Amino acid sequence: MLLVLELATPKPGRLRDAYLAYFQRALPAIGRLFSRHHFAYSYLPESVARFPTADRFLAIMREAGFHRVGCRRLTLGIANLFVGRKP
Repeated sequence: MLLVLELATPKPGRLRDAYLAYFQRALPAIGRLFSRHHFAYSYLPESVARFPTADRFLAIMREAGFHRVGCRRLTLGIANLFVGRKP
């Protein structure tokens, strides 16, 4: 069994707008204030944006030989839990 917990971007709407404002602007600024690792707080939003969509990642899992794949959206779409099984 494979479980992948990945941050995600909520579906279009007010929550998404607020989340992106926080995640892309506020979080990196706060991180720079309190951490010596400035890159980490800038890299995270870029990493989340580059991760495949849920449908594409499920297809990748199938291509890799996983069966009974699924995705559960968590925390109002801010995270996804992907599940797959191999025989």
